[in-house]
Amino acid sequence: MFKVPQKKRYKLKKYDIGGDVDTATNQIIGSLIPTTVQNWMRANANVPITSLQVARSPIKTYVNIALQLMSAGKFDEVKRKLNIDKLYHLFIIINNKWRIEKNDVVKVQEFKNTPDTDKIDIDLSNFPNLQIKDLFYNIPNVRNFWGNYDPVKNNCQDWVLTVLRNSTLITPEHIPFIKQDIESIIKDEPQLKQSFKNASLIARLAGSANKLLQWASLGNLQFEVGGQVLE
Repeated sequence: MFKVPQKKRYKLKKYDIGGDVDTATNQIIGSLIPTTVQNWMRANANVPITSLQVARSPIKTYVNIALQLMSAGKFDEVKRKLNIDKLYHLFIIINNKWRIEKNDVVKVQEFKNTPDTDKIDIDLSNFPNLQIKDLFYNIPNVRNFWGNYDPVKNNCQDWVLTVLRNSTLITPEHIPFIKQDIESIIKDEPQLKQSFKNASLIARLAGSANKLLQWASLGNLQFEVGGQVLE
């Protein structure tokens, strides 16, 4: 039910090694969707959604340090200039039970609350019959939704926005909580642009390895951290 049709392999472009590997991986496993997520969706497709929250937590310290080092100190400097204290990783909490998010690949796991997690509730009063499968039907760009991770233009924040918009669950009040303008941080900083470009490549390669591991183990194994270059 949730298997995405195989896409035609596109021609390798210069500097697009990560994308080419990702495409080859999808052909091997026969789907854009990681095996663990496919298994979860099949098992829980018709589960009613009784609560839905968007949550965020600061990106991990080691991620911040890595970006600072790769950009020769520019990352923190630009954040201060734009009055940005922290960058956030975004995810969705379903029924206070599951956490689903996009890192190097889309991942679902048991939700465990942590002190540094901020949450907002999504109003479901107009959607009394909403089920888990409804969040993932008719996604407008399945290749970008399930893959093609980019820390600037296709990250965890963009993924959460797509889920909410696709199900008409979003309101203008949600957007400032969810979306940080990463492009403004890097637009005038060549070193930062290159750092984020490198992060994108690393994440795509890690995502391909993660999907292959899940496929080979029938969804029993996956990388715990994976390619969380910019969560």
